[in-house]
This record gives sequence, C-alpha cells and structure tokens, in this order.
Amino acid sequence: MTLNSCAATALLFAVFCIIMRRRRYLAFAGRGKNFLLSDDSDIKIFVKERPQIYDPPDYSPGEIARRMNAQRANGNLEKARSLGSGFAVYLSRFEPKRFPQELFMNYKTLLAFTMDYALSNLTPNRFIADTAHREFVSALKNIDRPFYDNVLASVEYSMYVLCSRREDNMARKVGETFAKLCGKSEDEACIKNGEALFLSWLSDAMETVEDYKFEP
Repeated sequence: MTLNSCAATALLFAVFCIIMRRRRYLAFAGRGKNFLLSDDSDIKIFVKERPQIYDPPDYSPGEIARRMNAQRANGNLEKARSLGSGFAVYLSRFEPKRFPQELFMNYKTLLAFTMDYALSNLTPNRFIADTAHREFVSALKNIDRPFYDNVLASVEYSMYVLCSRREDNMARKVGETFAKLCGKSEDEACIKNGEALFLSWLSDAMETVEDYKFEP
C-alpha cells in the first residue's frame, strides 16, 4: 500500500462513517452517540476508576458467589450477554465492499480487537466483563465461524492483544501494529489511520457500554 493509497483508504473510511452514522448503524448494537477521543488518556481513566468488585484477592469463594448472584439478580449479567452478542452480530455484518478488498481482513481484525478490549476493560466490573466477553466469543463462533477459526487464535490478533498490555501510548502501538499487518510498518499515514480507527471505534464501544446502564 502506498502513501497515496493509504490516504485514499482513510478518506474512504471517513465517507463510510458519515454514511453509516446517518443510518444509525455505526454505534455498536445501534446505540449511542458518537465522539472521537483525542488520545488514549480517557481510556486509562475509565479503566482505572472501574469498581473492582471481583479482582481483590482476599474474597472468599462464598463472597465471590454472593457478588455474582447479586449481579445476576440486578440484571447486569443479562445485559452483559446482550452487549457481547450485539458486538458479535455487528462484527459479522461488517461489509467488505466498504473497504479495499485486499485489506478488509486487517480492518475487521482491528475492529474485533477493539470490541474485545472494550468488553474486557470498559465495562463496570469483572463479572460483567467476563460474561460479555464469553458471549461475544460464543456468538461469533456460531455466526461467523471462519473468522473465529482463522483470526481470533492467530498471531496477528495476538499482536493487538500485546498492545493492550502497554500502559502508555497504547493507541499509537495499535496503529503501528495495523500498519505492520498491512505491510507498511514505516508508513506514517497507515499508522495514523489505524490509530484513528481504533480510537473512533473504541469511543463508540464506550458509549454503547454506558447506554446499557449497568447497575452498581
């Protein structure tokens, strides 16, 4: 991919976003407004301030079970399953004709990672995160088996997962990974395109999570 073709792809994506947002399809599961994060600082704040009702190591098995039952009783787990399956349906309907055919799988892989990251890190607590993630993977396995088999366990996907473990410049690292998988590691336009896609899609995912109005 040349610099010009990468810029053209970015322009095509911008037009695509405008069209899809007008049709109310871009927000995952058809929910929420759309906004663009200027950097990944908001992501760090959201993750840092998420209530830690599952992670503390001093909880007994009985306490964990009690809290799990409370999340089930207040409807959070049902909402989490809906959120996860909604993301899977959206991903399965991601249309290749909207993007250059030779790079479509790169875009879809980035979108899958963004959704998975949002479910695991931007939901209010570990119970919701785990439930939504399991439903996302299970639903994707049922409705888009080729993608599930060929991508989610791939080296390419694991490269994105490694990016999520960084505490600084995560979005930039995602962009660099996107460019590398496109065969243009040094192409700044491709890097910025991947970074912008990640932040834009993640902002939609964050808003969708908020729209589900999970109980405390």
